[in-house]
Amino acid sequence: MILHRNEAFLQQFKIRSIENCDAAEVRIPLDFLRRAKTICAEEIGLIDVEIAARNIPFPKAIPKTRQAVCFTAELLQCADAVPAPGAQKNCSLTGRIAGKDKDSARGWQRLFPRKLLIFLARIRLSKLAQKVLEQARFGSIMIVGQGLYPCALAENLRRLGRDAVVLSGGSGAGAMISPGYLMRPEKGSLIDWILADPASLETAGAIVFLGEEDFTLEIDALRAAANKPPVVFASGQRLWWHELVSVHPGGLPGEDAVADGKKWPCISIVIVSFNQAAFLEATIRSVIDQAYPNLDLIIVDGGSTDGSVAIIERYRAHFAHVVIGPDKGQSDALNKGFALAKGEVLNWLCSDDLLEPDALRHIADAYASTGADLIVGGCVRFGETRSDELYRHHTALVIGRKMPFDAEDVLNYTRSWLKANYFFQPEVFFSRRIWNASGGHIKRHLYYLMDYDLWLRMALAGASIYHVPVFLGCSRVHAEQKTMNLIEVHQARQIMAEYQDFFCALETASALAKETT
Repeated sequence: MILHRNEAFLQQFKIRSIENCDAAEVRIPLDFLRRAKTICAEEIGLIDVEIAARNIPFPKAIPKTRQAVCFTAELLQCADAVPAPGAQKNCSLTGRIAGKDKDSARGWQRLFPRKLLIFLARIRLSKLAQKVLEQARFGSIMIVGQGLYPCALAENLRRLGRDAVVLSGGSGAGAMISPGYLMRPEKGSLIDWILADPASLETAGAIVFLGEEDFTLEIDALRAAANKPPVVFASGQRLWWHELVSVHPGGLPGEDAVADGKKWPCISIVIVSFNQAAFLEATIRSVIDQAYPNLDLIIVDGGSTDGSVAIIERYRAHFAHVVIGPDKGQSDALNKGFALAKGEVLNWLCSDDLLEPDALRHIADAYASTGADLIVGGCVRFGETRSDELYRHHTALVIGRKMPFDAEDVLNYTRSWLKANYFFQPEVFFSRRIWNASGGHIKRHLYYLMDYDLWLRMALAGASIYHVPVFLGCSRVHAEQKTMNLIEVHQARQIMAEYQDFFCALETASALAKETT
């Protein structure tokens, strides 16, 4: 069993900042503060090295002297072990990482030519191929497993006139980034195939799991996916014939809680806009074209002069709230929008980003069935137009498992965050509970990385997180965007220094509380 670092906390603090009246929570292990201060110091050094190596200029948009953040910290609880919200005691990760199928590992197979072995395996699998065809719908049949038998079954199916593709199981021996938490699927695996294009599940005829391996990783991913094909489990335990173990004609049961009759959760989307008329209409349409039945759509425009206001007026009937007027920047605009939001689930879009079709329904299903504080998917990075697709990104978080959001790993900005282990902002939806627990605000003094700071505060507040294998958002790459050429790392350095002070203050609060007891 893998116990995650955030699975239990020993100290709980209440934080009140001067700029925001709402109290935030921090739930951390007793020994976390010392490690966290060290991580902050190391990250500052690594960021300095990066700035020097790349000669990254200091941005004009932020002050060179970081703003002091005033707050009070109060120790509420210091217990032996208290489960954090969203923690899973039995969060073992038992999927296969590497190795061979039992049958393929037999030494006698090395004595015969591979073609002969596949021919013999085809005879053994002939009845199974017929049974798979009886269960499959139209489309390619994906066979998951290791060794000769998946290849032999695929050849049998092709001889019967059906296209068949063999995929490996697991995530690969070299893909484990953080055991039980972060991993990358190996090329040619079922999970890699799903993440590359989740729509492929709609056209697949069936997915067949063949062999005695542990397919836990794949099963979790399929349960979290949408539009699942029939799933067949086949075993090779008998001496001669492989047998069907179980058949799921409608796919594995998974995150269809809303479709099963539960109320659609209210989802609030805040669009922040300022002089991006060229992109704004596409952003608005990407939300309203979802036709989501319980949408709370809010737009905050900073007083655009390029025609954006006319576009907003054209769609005014679709908004629950329209705010037009000067603000103090993106963070201030977001706070204005979220102050009006009423949803159980929240997110925001910059006026140059998009939601992917059906994103809100995927989020609703995942939230209704898991109750996770953060639900994340994939993000498509594209150029000036949506058809100009640059690349597709998915977080390295394990798919289909509600897990604690690891504050210690998120704090490693250069060593984990910049390595693309996590996410771009449009693909992250979060619960009102964790928004309130993390302070209920975006830090106004941050010009860059206000989203990173929010995710870190949510992790420190004990957030749970759930990764769905679908693309939820699109992030546009263009010449006018403010985060280009890693210029934001200067703000990251200031954030690390800010958290270094923050963790020192928590240590002081903890020590004072112990002196008075």
